[in-house]
Amino acid sequence: MKSRSAPATAALGPNPTVQRPASRHIHVRLLQYLAFAIAALIAVACGSNAESEGAFSYSYDSYFQSFAFDYNPATTAEDLAKRSTVVVEATLVDVKNGRFFGASETEPEGVTLNLVFGTDDKTRYYVQLPRPMDSDVTQLRSVLPIGSQSVIYLQPNNDPLEGVWHNTRSDGNEWYFTTPQGWILDHSERGIVFPLVDNELEPPFREAPTGASDSLKDWLVGEGRV
Repeated sequence: MKSRSAPATAALGPNPTVQRPASRHIHVRLLQYLAFAIAALIAVACGSNAESEGAFSYSYDSYFQSFAFDYNPATTAEDLAKRSTVVVEATLVDVKNGRFFGASETEPEGVTLNLVFGTDDKTRYYVQLPRPMDSDVTQLRSVLPIGSQSVIYLQPNNDPLEGVWHNTRSDGNEWYFTTPQGWILDHSERGIVFPLVDNELEPPFREAPTGASDSLKDWLVGEGRV
């Protein structure tokens, strides 16, 4: 397997690092927690250190280092496929603003990002991830690998998020990665990477698929689950 990106080490809330105990899958409460944590960090940054620290730094690595996950990791790709509603190879075609919450649409307190994936049959999947409050989606679009091929393992976002949530899709086409392991990316410079869990000291799965090499298709296990 080719080289991977730097591990995500950003703090959430008051703790300097986030451990990864066996707990729950990605779901709305996790994203809510992440969004609140990001909002809290930004509120602190707006204080006396704001000028010295500056705004969000736009790069591939800085985006993935701006958040971390607490989840129950799959032991193998087969295990991940069993947990997933969709398993498919797709192209990252765009990056857009996702849901956000706040007292009104003009007063966001926490924001998300939609990674837009497209398949050969023109199906689109809008996959939700956290977004730093001081980031700009246009600039994030310039540093994330649009046009790259991926294998994605997804669960639908079926959580009712009415009231304080805004910019929700009316067609229900909103998804989460089943776990952060569920995005395998063929990066043009880095090869096969796992952007959300890359760590040179800890493989994304205890066991790789049989015969896995540098081919993205090796990670397409259980394709087309519904």
